[in-house]
Amino acid sequence: MSHLSQEEFVLSYYGEPGLGADRHEHLAQCQACIAELAGLAIVLDRVTPVDVPEPGDDYEARVWSRLPLPVTNRIGPLLSRKLP
Repeated sequence: MSHLSQEEFVLSYYGEPGLGADRHEHLAQCQACIAELAGLAIVLDRVTPVDVPEPGDDYEARVWSRLPLPVTNRIGPLLSRKLP
């Protein structure tokens, strides 16, 4: 059986669903994967979560107001074209 992918290591670290029983079994028995997960845990344990505030109700309008007008003119024709 192949070793876990980076995504699978992250899922395992955070205790997220998505790993099948076979992957959990592999992780429990494979010394290389155990070591890789331990190394990842050292790094991720040092990460401090940051609360990201929700954007205000006017966020979209503020972003659009900062874009130069020609950008929206160039997008229009792309949106009106039919895809094959």
